[in-house]
Amino acid sequence: MGEVKSNINSRRDLEDALNKIKSVKELDRSNQGKNLIITGPGISLKGLKFDPLTQHRDQILGFIFIRTSMTKETILEALQEYNSKVERRLWPNIFCAYRNFLISYEGDEKGLTPSAMDADRMYCTTEEEIPNLLLLFICILSTFISEAHVARPNYFDYANIVTTMHTDHPLTI
Repeated sequence: MGEVKSNINSRRDLEDALNKIKSVKELDRSNQGKNLIITGPGISLKGLKFDPLTQHRDQILGFIFIRTSMTKETILEALQEYNSKVERRLWPNIFCAYRNFLISYEGDEKGLTPSAMDADRMYCTTEEEIPNLLLLFICILSTFISEAHVARPNYFDYANIVTTMHTDHPLTI
């Protein structure tokens, strides 16, 4: 889920974008555990647990992508403040002001990662990296896509079709 805007010039604008990402991440993609995971070209493997509460690969990726924003220091401070009040699984994965800086996460074992769940610190680019910010954003996004699990919904559950009125017939005479 992405918040793509021209700019974020106030804490209120940032808080609004963060809350939109949070509200989407709170959705139950597992359908109370009934949905199967798609783990390849349309293949669902039974027995794999789909758990967006604890596994970043089962979550919705949330990013903010803008042209310009408040200063890097102001955004970092606002993100740290927001993160201290919100469950880790609901944090945004990437903040990219593509003309200025990019913020994501980093962990000792994984290095640069879109996963707040596996991180032990925030990652923030330097001025020298500005020419490559768009490419860096695409690389982080692609990393998540290559790791992500997608839920195969049970359409009968979503349509609330528990039973149907029908008759049964033999396949042959």
